[in-house]
Order: sequence, then structure tokens, then C-alpha cells
Amino acid sequence: MATEYFGDLNESYISERALSPYSMVTKNYSCTKNGPLVNLSCWCKSNGGTPGHLRMALYASDGAFICQGSGEITVSATSFAWANATHTEFVDSVGSSCSPTLSSGTEYKIAWSSDSTDVYFAYSSGSNGDTNYKDADYTSGFPSPIGSGWSPYTQLYAVRFGVGDTSGLSIPVAQAIYRRRRI
Repeated sequence: MATEYFGDLNESYISERALSPYSMVTKNYSCTKNGPLVNLSCWCKSNGGTPGHLRMALYASDGAFICQGSGEITVSATSFAWANATHTEFVDSVGSSCSPTLSSGTEYKIAWSSDSTDVYFAYSSGSNGDTNYKDADYTSGFPSPIGSGWSPYTQLYAVRFGVGDTSGLSIPVAQAIYRRRRI
């Protein structure tokens, strides 16, 4: 099975906004798969000037810190794509490597922060509280827990988290493959 994505997966948002130094956090998104977190990504681009930096984090619905990307990502591509800002390695709140496992039926918040007006995010109009913003730069690390001081915002941003498979081959399948190769 492949990675399944959760969050706002809409790649057709045509409005662009630079946020700097701003941090955003989404409403809760439900996860419907058990498995390891394999990526955090957002639909963004550079406006072609000096490349900016972005970092993302994942929080529980109550604001408890789960993980963040292992470092800031330099955004330099000038066309929108998920690959422009994708974390595949994660650290905990003290910077130690971690591999979070997410649970089906649980809700999560996606947070992201940019240090430059050169990073553009795709968005669409939403409802008050679809996202929340804070005038802060968390590209060097997000708070644990999320804390207070976030203000409601009325826009939807294309951000997502990917959940991978929980296991590889079963032992009987692996044994059958091994036997066939030996003949």
C-alpha cells in the first residue's frame, strides 16, 4: 500500500500569500490510517527572489507537540509543488530524531512557519478559525505545547501529512519468496 495523505490536499488554490515572519496552524484534520508519519508538506513556491525558509510541525488536536521537520527547508523553486517543502525526517521537541506513529480516528493540527516574504503559499477563502496565525518565526523550532497567542484566520492553505504502511512482508510471504529464489 502507498502513503495516504490527510489535511487540505487542494492543489487548485490560485491565491498566493507571502507570510513573514508568520506561523500558521490549521484546524484539526482526521487521520483514517494507522501507521508511521512519513512526511509533512505544503503547496508553496518562491517568488524568485532570495530563497526563504520553511519548517513544519505536527500537533495533537489539543495542541500537544508530536514532532517537527528535522530542520528548515530552503524554498527556491518558482512553481507550486508539494516537493518544494516536504519534511521526511522528524525530531521531537528537544531535537532528537523520532518516528511518530499516527492513529486512525485521531485528529491532528499541521503547523508551518516561514522566515521570508519570498515564500508564497497557495490558499483559498475559508471560515474564521480554519487556520490561526501568530507573528512569530518558528523555523528554528516550534514550541511544545503549541501555546497561546494564536489569532483566528479565515483562509484555507494546502498543507498535508502522509501516513505510511505499518509493516512490510509477512513472514510466510518472505519465506515463500526466499524458497523460490533458492530453486
